[in-house]
Amino acid sequence: MKKKVITIGMLMMAGVAFSQVGVGIRAPHKSALLELKASEGEYRGVLIPRIPLKNLTDVSEINKGDVATSLLVFNTTTNNVLSTGFYYWSGAKWVRLINNQDIIDNIDTFPRNKVLEVRGDVLVLEDTKGLKVDTPIQDLNIITTIKEGENGSYVYKNEAGEESVINITGSVIDNITEILNNTEVKEEIYNTVAAQGKAITAKDNSITLVGGSKTVLEETQIAVTDGGITTAKIAAGGNKQILITNAKGEVVWV
Repeated sequence: MKKKVITIGMLMMAGVAFSQVGVGIRAPHKSALLELKASEGEYRGVLIPRIPLKNLTDVSEINKGDVATSLLVFNTTTNNVLSTGFYYWSGAKWVRLINNQDIIDNIDTFPRNKVLEVRGDVLVLEDTKGLKVDTPIQDLNIITTIKEGENGSYVYKNEAGEESVINITGSVIDNITEILNNTEVKEEIYNTVAAQGKAITAKDNSITLVGGSKTVLEETQIAVTDGGITTAKIAAGGNKQILITNAKGEVVWV
């Protein structure tokens, strides 16, 4: 009887012992079927089987073609569909595990938008791989409205039928100083006024103007009135000098 109990006990312990496997560790983590541990000074990695695959569906080299889904191998073959690296079996083909360098090396081959246009009542999107999506514009329409209200306000109704008031006038009044200090606003005001500007010109030869174009809002002429130049406007010469025009036609004090 004792022999039977011992035998049964050993079988039960064997079942527990082989439910998890540890390499380099006596007690694998409870969540792991297999745990590998390398000690300091004896660090080693896991070497995945290296297999020369022929193409993305080739399983001839592995277990006579009976391959389990998620099987991981390292492919050593390079051809037009394969490159060296890790592949896993999806159940129908080998799928490569990519890294950052793979993306950098192949970024120019990724599809990009080639066509985005409206054809009739349809929005057409097509990429560089020839994949095309046609979407009726009607399906993209969102029914919203915005109507003018009272005192410079507008009423906006969203797609849910909810209304909100946009108070343009109040917003401008509350922020008028900030608005007028804005460089773009200043330039717009200047350009608008300048576009309506009129020239200020000399009525006769008594005065010369430079840069009088678009200076005033109404066309204006200026001139020195007859007798308008008084002694107060003439710089005095020396004592007992008089102002004359010399032989060269120059006005001088003598």
